[in-house]
Amino acid sequence: PEETADPAWVETLGLAKDQLEKGEWRQLPQAEVVELQAAGEFHRMDPMEVVATTAEVEKLIGRYPQQTYLVFPEDRRFPIRMRDDLPLQWVKKGAAEAFFGEAKKGEFYAFQLGVYAVKTALEDVDVELSDLRSESGQMIPATAISCFNTGGLDWNGRPFAKRVSVAKGRVQPLWIGVQIPEEAVAGRYEGSIVVQPQDREATEVQLAFEVADELIEDAGDGDLWRQARLRWLDSTKGIDAEVVDPYAPVRVKGRKVEILGRTVRFGELGLIESIGTRFTRSLQRPDGPAREMLTAPMRFAVEAEDRAEELASNGCEVVAQSSGIASWEAKGEGESFEYGCRAEMECDGYITYRITLKAKRDVSIDDTRVEIPLRKEFAKYLMGMGHKGGLRRGEWRWKWSEERANHMVWLGEVHGGLQCKLMHERDIWELYNLRTCGLPDSWDNSGQGGCDVVENGDGDVELIAYSGPRKLSVGEEIVFRFGLLITPFHPLDGAHWDWRYYGDGLDELTPIDEIAKKGAKIRHLHHANPLNPHINYPFVRAEELKNYADEAHTRDMRLLIYYTVRELSNFAAEIWAFRSLGEEIYRRQEGFRLADHFADEEEREAGLQGGGGSWLWEHLVDDFVPAWHHPLGESVQDASIATQGLSRLHNYYVEGLEWLVRRVGIDGIYLDGIGYDRQIMKRVRKVLKRTQPDSLVTFHSGNNFHPEYGLNSPAVQYLEHLAYCDSVWFGEGYDYDETPDYWLVEISGIPFGLTGEMLQGGGNLWRGMLYCGMANRLGWNADSQPEPIWKFWDEWGIEKMEMIGYWDEECPVRVDGEGVLATAYVGKERMIVSLASWAEGEVECGLEIDWEKLGIEPETAIVTAPEIAEFQPEREFAAGKKIPVSPAKGWLLVIAPR
Repeated sequence: PEETADPAWVETLGLAKDQLEKGEWRQLPQAEVVELQAAGEFHRMDPMEVVATTAEVEKLIGRYPQQTYLVFPEDRRFPIRMRDDLPLQWVKKGAAEAFFGEAKKGEFYAFQLGVYAVKTALEDVDVELSDLRSESGQMIPATAISCFNTGGLDWNGRPFAKRVSVAKGRVQPLWIGVQIPEEAVAGRYEGSIVVQPQDREATEVQLAFEVADELIEDAGDGDLWRQARLRWLDSTKGIDAEVVDPYAPVRVKGRKVEILGRTVRFGELGLIESIGTRFTRSLQRPDGPAREMLTAPMRFAVEAEDRAEELASNGCEVVAQSSGIASWEAKGEGESFEYGCRAEMECDGYITYRITLKAKRDVSIDDTRVEIPLRKEFAKYLMGMGHKGGLRRGEWRWKWSEERANHMVWLGEVHGGLQCKLMHERDIWELYNLRTCGLPDSWDNSGQGGCDVVENGDGDVELIAYSGPRKLSVGEEIVFRFGLLITPFHPLDGAHWDWRYYGDGLDELTPIDEIAKKGAKIRHLHHANPLNPHINYPFVRAEELKNYADEAHTRDMRLLIYYTVRELSNFAAEIWAFRSLGEEIYRRQEGFRLADHFADEEEREAGLQGGGGSWLWEHLVDDFVPAWHHPLGESVQDASIATQGLSRLHNYYVEGLEWLVRRVGIDGIYLDGIGYDRQIMKRVRKVLKRTQPDSLVTFHSGNNFHPEYGLNSPAVQYLEHLAYCDSVWFGEGYDYDETPDYWLVEISGIPFGLTGEMLQGGGNLWRGMLYCGMANRLGWNADSQPEPIWKFWDEWGIEKMEMIGYWDEECPVRVDGEGVLATAYVGKERMIVSLASWAEGEVECGLEIDWEKLGIEPETAIVTAPEIAEFQPEREFAAGKKIPVSPAKGWLLVIAPR
């Protein structure tokens, strides 16, 4: 060791090396170890991380010479933490054959069994549960008892079993939960639980619970230490096939399926023959004239041994229908293959396909393709598969890569579009890359598959997803899964003019009164502040959070909080129980990207490679992937770890969301990225709307169109989720100097029926007003605040006007100046015109106005620019005269009769 003490000081104490033999140091005052102190309660190691010595463990084992493993029942107050060592208190107490707990009526009582493999590894450890009975004959059935480590319900509500193995010398916690009925008669209930590894002796543990004559609220969910929320892991909330706001019920007439603003007809092989859209071009209504999006029916093409396989239908029928989903199945056959198709169309326009191709003989396939021919009107814009959102220019070709999870593409216009997502053989949700799950063999086919967007001679467009050549043996089957999403989802919500958000940075907590005075109507509360300090775990300060929500409601404001799944705070009370589930909840491998678009690449890499706060290394030790970290003061850090893309944690999350709405009073959530698939997103929407009909979901993401993030635009990456969001806030990394087509497709949300806000560098308010009033979020950028714009909206009643965008051929105003666009907000006897420039210099613009459509005589019209602080000075322009527009700026003009 390095000597750091001052040599002169050491010598005065007689501790120098040449002085030690004299023994003078023995005359020094003697110190006594009184206690070991942690930095704080959260940092304590005792009692479950006080390690027994080797001698103490050997002595313990010697007391049980016949047993190959030992079982230690443990209370929920002391979650089992160590996997490679025994805690000293177990050695002192010894293995036990009984567990006793005191419970209340209605309580979900959790406890643990620690299984320690002494002499050999244990395989396939099972748990056998018995009824609990009282002396008076009352019973708590075994069906009310569950072991979370041996099985449960997955994120889609499907039962599953887990194989539990324990390596020699290791400890495996088994978390058990007992649901005490609310109507239980008070008294003592007894039963047993048997631990049975494969080919090893069984161990029976006697159970006894004293049930008090007192009913507990919410099964004990309000007390984190009870671990009652573990039952949320098997929640099925929101899993149903019913419609959810704002959608209309699915209607089926023969082979035609009608949903809000869209109609689909499928053919004898189950494939789409027609897609009709009835949305108006500015998305004000879903009942406009029907327009066909396809030039011909969709095809599933199979070529084998230089011949096109002709598939004949053996029948197609609707097999299920509810208000939210319609399903149909088709079967077919060709010379060399049997064909099967199952499709599900949902109320939001999402269609899931599962096509099977089974070989009737040994056969060599040349190619297998899905072909979707689109009218050029509905392929004006392109986004996805490595293509930045904007105008489609010519052809686009894409190939699979494990480094990029960008296997989806959208083609369309504002009033009609289609996304195609090529899917894995199993359900996955990976945001940035496919390293963990690998590439789907059906589509990738060892690098031979891909997707092309090509033009034909008439300018129409075809999307072709292909898989290339392969050989199949007789009886061998391939499964092709893909999703189609018809956009937009719904008309633009006119209520958005009142969605005036306030959100401040991390660590900050602005009083509600101060926010209300600024005109905000919605408080977006981030994490890493005194009320919501722990990322994705807003339960620690629930009472304080409830008080804040109540205060917001007294001001007629809504409270939305940061709450998602991607990483989970180390302050989660269930962290040890979740760790006991192996890799089910937490990641242990690469494939996670730190969601910090503010940091440069070197900083992000440093946050992952051997990273993680000291608490993680001291307590978790290994098998974790560090994620977002944030200092909380006094040497305390909120140190989250990465979670899996899909797991039972999502059941917990949905149940937790319902609890937050019902018990805390939140009015929705702010999603910063989305760490789950669309099935979970649907559950989120259903739980929110059914618990709080006025709830909102606002979605934020930085720009993922970068190789490090999979070269994927969030608007297409998360499109299947946006059907259940109310607004978008695309922020870090977006370039507001980009072209109008980029603004429309990548940023605004409008082609999908959503409205948006700006973030990066304050955005550009002049350009933002072209896109249904896209402004900034109050509190985030001091140099570009929205209060003056909000005031203008209110003074002129913009919420009562109809937006007609510059992209709409019905727009009653056009600009003759190059690089300047105009969007109209049309009301009774007056119109607001938003002008914004992309020209390099100042442009003198003339306005071409359809006066007849406005109902205004041009000679009586006056064109004014009301004063808007930090936006425009007050001006008046003569009708028909040129209007000067500065570069990257514009005007908000009011046109009305004198």
